[in-house]
Amino acid sequence: MNYFGYKLVLISALAGIPLVYSLVPASTDERLAAESVLGCVHGCRIFADKGFIGGEWQSDICKTTGNQIFTPKRANQLQQQPKAIDKFIKQPA
Repeated sequence: MNYFGYKLVLISALAGIPLVYSLVPASTDERLAAESVLGCVHGCRIFADKGFIGGEWQSDICKTTGNQIFTPKRANQLQQQPKAIDKFIKQPA
């Protein structure tokens, strides 16, 4: 499949102020693109979409950058998180 264009990978403060970003080709894997910006911040709690679910990947990011990744969980996942976190992640901007 061919992709044309770009993806914006962005980390912002809760107030919406951009902290770090990268513009990558649209065909770039989301996780690889995210790793490039996650390396610029350390010790943060990052709220992300379901594309970043994966305990092993999240654990590797935590070990290398000290950042914790929180994602909404799928209904069929065994390990769930508090409803307040899911509500916070899913709230409209």
